[in-house]
Amino acid sequence: MNAIRLYWQQQSRTELVPSTIIEGVLSGLLIMFVVSVVATGFVAKRINNISGATYAKAFLATALKNITTVAGVMVAILFWGAEPVVAFAAVYAVIPIIIYKLVFSSMWREAILIWLVVSFVELAAGYTLTTVGIMSLAVFVNG
Repeated sequence: MNAIRLYWQQQSRTELVPSTIIEGVLSGLLIMFVVSVVATGFVAKRINNISGATYAKAFLATALKNITTVAGVMVAILFWGAEPVVAFAAVYAVIPIIIYKLVFSSMWREAILIWLVVSFVELAAGYTLTTVGIMSLAVFVNG
């Protein structure tokens, strides 16, 4: 028990530097990507109408979804003059469904089902990571 108390005392004396925050953000993004790939692959494998669903296709779908969603939001903001929240909502509701339909060669309803489940899992994982990040920053703020 004393070792745990000594460890926490040493940890509370460390300083918060920008590289620590960047490492935390990059770790969170990596965790979110892995969670998204696993959720996409798991859901695609469980749907009966999708044949040949693999985690490699899930990796490809997730990578394409992330890249094209960011590009779509930028296009919507820069060229169409849309508000950022509206642009993100419109693009995030359309592009992933199209990507899932193309990668898994599925019907629209299966692509929408994958998108709904993956979005819910990403929301839960993002909430958890944000909560843990805020609690870890509280150590530095409150001392």
